[in-house]
Amino acid sequence: MTRFTYKKIDYQLYESSLVGVKAYASSNNGQVTEDEEGDTGSGLSYGEYLQLDRLLSSQQCESDKHGKEIHDEHLFIIVHQVYELWFKQILHEMDSIRQLLSSVPFDESKQLIVNRRTSRVVAIMKICVEQIHILETMTALDFSDFRDYLAPASGFQSYQFRLLENKLGIKPVSSE
Repeated sequence: MTRFTYKKIDYQLYESSLVGVKAYASSNNGQVTEDEEGDTGSGLSYGEYLQLDRLLSSQQCESDKHGKEIHDEHLFIIVHQVYELWFKQILHEMDSIRQLLSSVPFDESKQLIVNRRTSRVVAIMKICVEQIHILETMTALDFSDFRDYLAPASGFQSYQFRLLENKLGIKPVSSE
């Protein structure tokens, strides 16, 4: 059994059957926790493997910290966290591709692997472009409701995006 809390409701998931889901009120402030009581000892659970307790509790809205919950800030955080996860996967694939291509002489038996991983990067990039439409469901006014809480943070500060640009050979704009 895995127990987690989301939006002040405790959920108990029985891995053997999703029919066994039950929910009851909790005072855990919406924090996600995992309770391994009742675990059958059958090994790693889905939640443990994906570290869902950490992942699902990492959306900390700045507006909440100021006592003003702004609904769309949660969406904004999720979308940008997903971008960062996709950037991480793209970098992982690109490093692998570069390593495979750097062997001298090139091992042609690895060409299919390179092609598959390159196709994967392209597919992820397409998802990243499509993901923008989710943010477009939030108006500029919705964003301005919480933007001041984020200063001076900006998407331009994404380390992984800059690393991706660098690995693609995009040179930084000179400040000269």
